[in-house]
Amino acid sequence: YKPFYRNDGNTSFTDVSYQMGIAEETIPFLGWGDGFFDYDNDGWLDLFEVNGHVYPQVDGQGWGTSWKQRPLLFHSNKGRLELVPAVEGTGLAEVTAGRGMAFGVLFNDGKIDVVINNLDGTPSLLRNVVANGNHWIELRLVGDAKGPKDAIGATVYVTANGFRQRGDVVSGGSYASSSDPRLHFGLGAASSVDAVEVHWPGGRVEQVKLPGIDGIYTVVEGSGVGRPLAGEKGK
Repeated sequence: YKPFYRNDGNTSFTDVSYQMGIAEETIPFLGWGDGFFDYDNDGWLDLFEVNGHVYPQVDGQGWGTSWKQRPLLFHSNKGRLELVPAVEGTGLAEVTAGRGMAFGVLFNDGKIDVVINNLDGTPSLLRNVVANGNHWIELRLVGDAKGPKDAIGATVYVTANGFRQRGDVVSGGSYASSSDPRLHFGLGAASSVDAVEVHWPGGRVEQVKLPGIDGIYTVVEGSGVGRPLAGEKGK
């Protein structure tokens, strides 16, 4: 199965795969790229994993597994992960020799999409078509002249909908893949954001004001404001 390790905060980790709900579901699969992101904008991070065996010869062995495998999407039910059914005809039902996986809001519509790099095959683009009334914000961070321009290493805390979320600007983080560096936050039913706090790589801590929600905003270090991405309007 695919292990899930909880950071105990004392330089040790505990395997909580069964408690989180992903142990038995992942036993037949060999996982590669994966990532946590909020695909339905309810404020809870979900888990997406792409799979594929190492050896094509497993198809003739009767081992209960296969060379090409479907991806797995786990929805977070307030912290516990539940497998989303692979409906026939959708991207979750496609079997490939999956390897790399990157995610991001490719169409700037507030919905996180997934790109899968398949071995000996063309890449797969899984477009997010979830339809609900949940709100969201997305932040593109730009560092000042003293720090990294791409703001790698920055951390953002967003308070809304009764709890606080954290997002980190990183490079890489999944097998042979690097996802969209913009930080995405699902807000659920919240119609506003209570607070946005940016911890920049150089040590500066900044409170940022946003003009609205359901938009992509650029935050330049030291400005204290989020400006709508060109062509986008904050609501």
